[in-house]
Amino acid sequence: MKYVVNGGADDEHEFSYDVNSSNGPNHWGEIHPEWSMCNQGDMQSPIDLTHKRVRTTSVLGRLDRDYKPANTTLINRGHDMMVGKPAQKLNFHII
Repeated sequence: MKYVVNGGADDEHEFSYDVNSSNGPNHWGEIHPEWSMCNQGDMQSPIDLTHKRVRTTSVLGRLDRDYKPANTTLINRGHDMMVGKPAQKLNFHII
C-alpha cells in the first residue's frame, strides 16, 4: 500500500490568478515582503517550495522508479504544469 503526504497550501485564497483582482498576478509582490521577487522578472509565482515546509516520513518505504526516455510536451498553464497533450496516451503515474 502506498501513501501520499501532502501538507497543502496555507491559504489558497491568499493570491489569485485573476489579473483584475487586488491579489492577482500584478499585485503578488505586494502581498507579503517575502513575495517581492514576484514584482521582478517574467512569469513569477508566489508558490514557495522550501524544504522547511516539507514533512518527511520513513514509514512510506522506498520509492520505486522505472524511468525510460520518452518524447512529450510540458505545458505551462499559468497555474500548474501539464505533462503531455490531452490526446496523448501516457503511462505517467505519481502515486
